Amino acid sequence: MHLGADTYTWKDCLIPGDGYHVQQSTLHPDTPDWDEALLTDYWFLYDSQEIQWGSSLDPHF
Repeated sequence: MHLGADTYTWKDCLIPGDGYHVQQSTLHPDTPDWDEALLTDYWFLYDSQEIQWGSSLDPHF
């Protein structure tokens, strides 16, 4: 994915479901006519698992 040089708002949300969670990470550019970048992952939980979640941005300059 290519992201242009800009300032972005970064949101990382965990949405609970029945036996699973949905993680959505969004980069929203300040430039009005650019599209936001959205990543969606599904976490399926079994019994009493301990799960760590989050997202990171790895720039390749």
